[in-house]
Amino acid sequence: MAKEAMALRRSIRKFFPKEIPYATLKEIVELARLYPSGGNLQPLRFAIVSKKEYTDTLFADLRWAMYLPDYTIEESEKPTAYIVILRDETIKKNCDYDVGAASTMVMLAATDMGLATCAIGNFHAGRLSTLLHLPETIKPELVIALGYPAQESRVVPMADSIRYIQDEQGNFLVPKWNTEDILVFSDQE
Repeated sequence: MAKEAMALRRSIRKFFPKEIPYATLKEIVELARLYPSGGNLQPLRFAIVSKKEYTDTLFADLRWAMYLPDYTIEESEKPTAYIVILRDETIKKNCDYDVGAASTMVMLAATDMGLATCAIGNFHAGRLSTLLHLPETIKPELVIALGYPAQESRVVPMADSIRYIQDEQGNFLVPKWNTEDILVFSDQE
């Protein structure tokens, strides 16, 4: 199950306009809260954004597909929900490890449930805090868009660039290094 979700999980930026049941979103957060946390401090909090007036406002403030400057997402292709990972700064000021672990849990759980995701770090934190009515001590760290995929994304061998591209059908081709290129030591070979 986990192995399949890891192999299938890709960033998707176009979704079908089908709402995700709130119970599914809540279950994803229930699984994500089990992320491994340094010192078990658990400094992360989560927000579920799924009502149209909120998703539209959030969508307008996100920057998508940075390698494709002319990339557009039509109204009918927008994600129908977001899970926002938040940091409680009264617990910890910097928690990149925790954010990475928790976001992976969110994305793998969503993939396992037939959903697609796209992690987005390019947003205006102040406007997002206002939208979510966050207290001063809770800071947005990462936005994860969720929905039913309306496009595909697949891994291609790394060639000349790390930049992803689109094929003729609008699907993403994402270069990844081969295992041999990234494995710098093994005591078995």
